[in-house]
Amino acid sequence: MNQKKSFSVLLIVLLVVLAGAMFAYRYLSDKVTPDTGGSLLDRVTETADTVKTGIESSDAGDTAQSDVFPAMDFTVYDIDRNPVKLSDFFGKPILINFWATWCPPCKSELPDFDRVYADYGEDVVFMMVNMTDGSRDTVESASAFTADNGYSFPVYYDCDLNAAYTYGASSIPMTVLIGADGNIVGGQVGVLTEEQLRIILDTELAKTNNT
Repeated sequence: MNQKKSFSVLLIVLLVVLAGAMFAYRYLSDKVTPDTGGSLLDRVTETADTVKTGIESSDAGDTAQSDVFPAMDFTVYDIDRNPVKLSDFFGKPILINFWATWCPPCKSELPDFDRVYADYGEDVVFMMVNMTDGSRDTVESASAFTADNGYSFPVYYDCDLNAAYTYGASSIPMTVLIGADGNIVGGQVGVLTEEQLRIILDTELAKTNNT
């Protein structure tokens, strides 16, 4: 699989999503809805073979791979309400997942994220960003949910919806991959499986280790 092309198509569509993120901040929490099948970004296909086929058949990949798109910084909070910036973690690949307890598709993929975190957590930064709007999800309710389910991945709370606004997360779940260099690699709106996550991270780590 061509590592640089693996996410080039996703990157182009992600940028379109980010360009459309200029909706009113004060209405964001009301407009966030679970993604139930449609996707604003090209979905990562279920096997390495179909990923390769789909990307090689696209003319967009050759154009995007030479471009660099720095990740936009944001501030979220840890369980103790200490501010944490995305840029604090530059230097390793970063996997950001926007989720909420009221979002069934989000909840369906969290066990997969937790299993993948157990294997990749030393090499990849996981930022599981809860859409903490203060009504449907609070720090207390979201942290209780993750504790009750025994999840070990790190959770950050988007209390100001700064991260969601910055990345246009109006449909969830939404996942974004940032390279170790702080540049956007690609993204996905909709559920990702454990297999897909492993393909994505193996590809990115191979690229990182070869630079």
